[in-house]
Amino acid sequence: MYDAYVLVKSFRDALQKAFWVNAGNPNAELLQNALLEMSKDPQAIKAIQKKVGKYEWVIGEEGNARRDTLMSFVTEDALRGLVEFSNDALNIKAVYKESILNADAVDVVEEEEEGGILKTITDFFKQD
Repeated sequence: MYDAYVLVKSFRDALQKAFWVNAGNPNAELLQNALLEMSKDPQAIKAIQKKVGKYEWVIGEEGNARRDTLMSFVTEDALRGLVEFSNDALNIKAVYKESILNADAVDVVEEEEEGGILKTITDFFKQD
Protein backbone atom coordinates (compact mmCIF):
# COMPACT_ATOMS: atom_id res chain seq x y z
CA MET A 1 0.00 0.00 0.00
CA TYR A 2 2.96 2.33 0.58
CA ASP A 3 3.83 2.14 -3.14
CA ALA A 4 0.30 3.31 -3.94
CA TYR A 5 0.73 6.26 -1.57
CA VAL A 6 4.07 7.23 -3.18
CA LEU A 7 2.49 6.99 -6.63
CA VAL A 8 -0.44 9.24 -5.78
CA LYS A 9 1.59 11.74 -3.77
CA SER A 10 4.28 12.00 -6.44
CA PHE A 11 1.78 12.56 -9.24
CA ARG A 12 -0.16 15.07 -7.15
CA ASP A 13 2.92 17.04 -6.15
CA ALA A 14 4.48 17.07 -9.60
CA LEU A 15 1.42 17.62 -11.76
CA GLN A 16 -1.03 19.66 -9.72
CA LYS A 17 -0.55 22.79 -11.84
CA ALA A 18 0.47 21.12 -15.10
CA PHE A 19 -1.22 21.59 -18.38
CA TRP A 20 -0.75 19.43 -21.40
CA VAL A 21 -0.72 19.69 -25.15
CA ASN A 22 -1.47 16.73 -27.39
CA ALA A 23 1.54 15.09 -28.99
CA GLY A 24 2.09 16.55 -32.44
CA ASN A 25 0.23 19.78 -31.69
CA PRO A 26 1.56 22.32 -34.20
CA ASN A 27 1.41 25.06 -31.55
CA ALA A 28 3.38 23.22 -28.85
CA GLU A 29 6.65 25.05 -29.50
CA LEU A 30 4.86 28.40 -29.73
CA LEU A 31 3.13 27.73 -26.41
CA GLN A 32 6.37 26.61 -24.73
CA ASN A 33 8.16 29.74 -25.94
CA ALA A 34 5.34 31.96 -24.69
CA LEU A 35 5.44 30.25 -21.29
CA LEU A 36 9.22 30.64 -21.13
CA GLU A 37 8.91 34.36 -21.87
CA MET A 38 6.14 34.75 -19.29
CA SER A 39 8.29 32.91 -16.72
CA LYS A 40 10.89 35.68 -17.11
CA ASP A 41 8.38 38.48 -16.50
CA PRO A 42 8.45 39.44 -12.79
CA GLN A 43 5.00 41.10 -12.96
CA ALA A 44 3.43 38.05 -14.58
CA ILE A 45 5.02 35.73 -12.03
CA LYS A 46 3.85 37.92 -9.16
CA ALA A 47 0.27 37.86 -10.49
CA ILE A 48 0.35 34.10 -11.02
CA GLN A 49 1.82 33.43 -7.59
CA LYS A 50 -0.82 35.62 -5.98
CA LYS A 51 -3.53 33.54 -7.65
CA VAL A 52 -2.16 29.97 -7.39
CA GLY A 53 0.84 30.06 -5.08
CA LYS A 54 4.53 29.50 -5.72
CA TYR A 55 5.30 26.58 -8.01
CA GLU A 56 8.41 25.63 -9.90
CA TRP A 57 8.13 26.16 -13.66
CA VAL A 58 9.05 23.11 -15.73
CA ILE A 59 8.50 23.55 -19.46
CA GLY A 60 9.07 21.38 -22.54
CA GLU A 61 11.63 18.59 -22.43
CA GLU A 62 12.29 19.15 -18.73
CA GLY A 63 8.60 18.57 -18.08
CA ASN A 64 8.70 15.41 -20.18
CA ALA A 65 11.66 14.17 -18.14
CA ARG A 66 9.70 14.75 -14.92
CA ARG A 67 6.75 12.86 -16.35
CA ASP A 68 9.03 9.98 -17.26
CA THR A 69 10.36 9.88 -13.70
CA LEU A 70 6.79 9.79 -12.38
CA MET A 71 5.95 6.92 -14.70
CA SER A 72 8.76 4.91 -13.09
CA PHE A 73 6.61 4.82 -9.93
CA VAL A 74 3.85 3.02 -11.83
CA THR A 75 4.44 -0.56 -10.70
CA GLU A 76 2.15 -3.54 -10.37
CA ASP A 77 2.20 -3.27 -6.56
CA ALA A 78 1.39 0.44 -6.64
CA LEU A 79 -1.46 0.03 -9.11
CA ARG A 80 -2.95 -2.94 -7.26
CA GLY A 81 -2.73 -0.92 -4.03
CA LEU A 82 -4.55 2.01 -5.65
CA VAL A 83 -7.30 -0.27 -6.92
CA GLU A 84 -7.70 -1.83 -3.48
CA PHE A 85 -7.76 1.56 -1.75
CA SER A 86 -10.23 3.02 -4.24
CA ASN A 87 -12.57 0.04 -3.98
CA ASP A 88 -12.34 -0.63 -0.25
CA ALA A 89 -11.67 2.73 1.39
CA LEU A 90 -13.27 5.17 -1.02
CA ASN A 91 -16.02 2.88 -2.32
CA ILE A 92 -15.16 4.03 -5.86
CA LYS A 93 -15.09 1.22 -8.40
CA ALA A 94 -11.61 0.70 -9.82
CA VAL A 95 -10.22 -2.03 -12.05
CA TYR A 96 -6.59 -3.09 -12.34
CA LYS A 97 -5.34 -2.65 -15.91
CA GLU A 98 -2.01 -4.32 -16.61
CA SER A 99 -1.60 -2.26 -19.79
CA ILE A 100 -0.89 0.82 -17.67
CA LEU A 101 2.41 -0.75 -16.60
CA ASN A 102 3.72 -0.17 -20.12
CA ALA A 103 3.03 3.52 -20.65
CA ASP A 104 4.21 3.31 -24.26
CA ALA A 105 1.39 0.87 -24.98
CA VAL A 106 -1.32 3.09 -23.49
CA ASP A 107 -2.66 5.25 -26.26
CA VAL A 108 -6.40 4.73 -26.04
CA VAL A 109 -8.71 6.76 -23.84
CA GLU A 110 -11.45 4.43 -22.70
CA GLU A 111 -15.02 5.49 -22.23
CA GLU A 112 -15.94 6.25 -18.65
CA GLU A 113 -18.07 3.55 -17.11
CA GLU A 114 -21.34 4.59 -15.53
CA GLY A 115 -20.65 5.52 -11.94
CA GLY A 116 -16.89 5.87 -12.51
CA ILE A 117 -14.54 8.18 -10.66
CA LEU A 118 -14.98 11.09 -13.05
CA LYS A 119 -18.74 11.04 -12.49
CA THR A 120 -18.22 10.80 -8.73
CA ILE A 121 -15.90 13.81 -8.73
CA THR A 122 -18.15 15.79 -11.08
CA ASP A 123 -21.19 15.06 -8.94
CA PHE A 124 -19.29 16.09 -5.81
CA PHE A 125 -18.58 19.55 -7.22
CA LYS A 126 -22.20 19.95 -8.36
CA GLN A 127 -23.37 19.71 -4.75
CA ASP A 128 -24.63 22.93 -3.17
